[in-house]
Amino acid sequence: MKAESKRSVRIMLQWLLSAATVLMAALLIWQCVTIYHEGIAPENMGENGLRIHDIYSREIVTAHFASIAWSVWVFLALLAANLFGTGWIFTISADNVYHRGPLNSLLYLLLFGYYAESVWQVHKAKRDGVTVEFFSVYYFVITCAVGTVLQGAFYGMAFGWLSVAIAFVFVDSQLRSLRSYIDELSGLFGRKYMNYCLERIHATQEKDVYGIMMDVNCFKEINDTYGHAEGDRAIQEIGHILSGALVANSVAIRMSGDEFMVLIRHGSEEILDKTCTAIEQRVQHYNATAPAGSFQLSFSTGVAKYEGGSVEKFLVELDERMYVEKRAFHAARDGHAAPE
Repeated sequence: MKAESKRSVRIMLQWLLSAATVLMAALLIWQCVTIYHEGIAPENMGENGLRIHDIYSREIVTAHFASIAWSVWVFLALLAANLFGTGWIFTISADNVYHRGPLNSLLYLLLFGYYAESVWQVHKAKRDGVTVEFFSVYYFVITCAVGTVLQGAFYGMAFGWLSVAIAFVFVDSQLRSLRSYIDELSGLFGRKYMNYCLERIHATQEKDVYGIMMDVNCFKEINDTYGHAEGDRAIQEIGHILSGALVANSVAIRMSGDEFMVLIRHGSEEILDKTCTAIEQRVQHYNATAPAGSFQLSFSTGVAKYEGGSVEKFLVELDERMYVEKRAFHAARDGHAAPE
């Protein structure tokens, strides 16, 4: 009777451990999907929430999920099989002692495959997109990898979760650094990030870089007529408009008060035109759907291609072209010809 009782406890423990692990993995996947679909989607953020509008980030996350999907399903399948007493991952002995199964090491291999894939995705992002390196990806991956090795080498010691906790300290550090690059009102990147991007572009002397500089027409009148609270809302709406118009390898920046910029890397004239058209269409959609009596939005825009050399020359060219359109806008509104 005593042996039968031990066997029942053993089976129960094995089921509980396997089921708990499967549940934790499923919850993790659900949380990742929720964060992807809701957390970084600008339309689902609060009015005053920080929003990171770099479309390339979403592409990286999509590729990352796609590339690790197979390993997640293998992991879950093995754990599910373990529920039925196969002992592939672990078993509970007659003395209620945990023992690793013959395929337990496969889980470690899957983890290291995940670490390697994470490093590859980050390096690919640095090569293909305009991104900021707040800290090396190795700080996170190596911390977790060391914990995984120690967990495997020293049976019964919980090094894995300790290493994850330490790695999340680095993630917190990254998020704090990220916030320093974000303009809180618009949710776009700020001038500090623009300076970083331009320094990087100048250092590499990239040639397929295009810029769109925008100044909000009559922004002072919005503040004077509707109040500064509505002026703030206008900046937030512009953040939504620009973020929704971005293409891959592009980033939207609030340079200062009512001046904005879109930088496009690995671009072309076609991509530039497509982005300008998307911005104009989203502005028209906002104006058509805005409540009656609300403010209307429009931009004066200057576009240019970075031809190498000084980034200051690139900015001056953008600025001059923008102000040509600005003068034309005011001339048309006031009913006289724009000055040359």
